[in-house]
Amino acid sequence: MNTFNFFQPALVVHITGIVMMAGLTLADFSAYSQLKRFIPHERERAIHLYRAARYFPLLMGIGGVLIVLSGITMMIAVKGVFMGQLWFRIKLTVLALIIINFLLTGRSSQIQLRKWLAVPAETAIAAGPDIPAIKKRLALFYSIQLAFFGLIFILSVFRFN
Repeated sequence: MNTFNFFQPALVVHITGIVMMAGLTLADFSAYSQLKRFIPHERERAIHLYRAARYFPLLMGIGGVLIVLSGITMMIAVKGVFMGQLWFRIKLTVLALIIINFLLTGRSSQIQLRKWLAVPAETAIAAGPDIPAIKKRLALFYSIQLAFFGLIFILSVFRFN
């Protein structure tokens, strides 16, 4: 069987995974942009918006799994030829930075925000000073993530050596 038969479907799945991750990051950023306007003055609206977007990180994770599995499949199909190319090594590094940025900045900030939204309003007001710091970290997180995804798209299209 021709390895090209594995490459094309894997490429479709790979692109789907990248679009899922990047698109959901953009959707999550959009939801967060709305959410930060409601915090802390319109708490109920903020809670409803947060609940509506709470599955975005899970779906982003599924996109990440699709990227990795299809990437491995493509590497097997082309016998590792991309590994020697500079654009691919940069792309892998950027993908690792996306994961690290999510784990170090995004996840912890989202957990803090979720905790703030979960406590009663009276208790949350006492925790109010943390909110500007959380907002600042999340804004930086989304900016970095979206820039990284833009770089991945550019690297994937131009494939320089």
